[in-house]
Amino acid sequence: MSKINENMDFEQAFGALQQAVEALENPSLKLEEHIELYEKACELALLCRKKLDSAKLRITDINERIAQAENEEV
Repeated sequence: MSKINENMDFEQAFGALQQAVEALENPSLKLEEHIELYEKACELALLCRKKLDSAKLRITDINERIAQAENEEV
């Protein structure tokens, strides 16, 4: 199993998560393979959440700066 790259962008991490979930649906895999895929999927889900949280903070910051600029114009 390949190591999760923390520098992946959201789209890469989400694509890898989708692949891991699809692979988990394969009933012919051995138990250990399922466990490794599950672990990878969990790590990718956390990475995606981290990327989304970061994007949310950036959007909130942008909106606050816009609101502040609008208030200064009045």
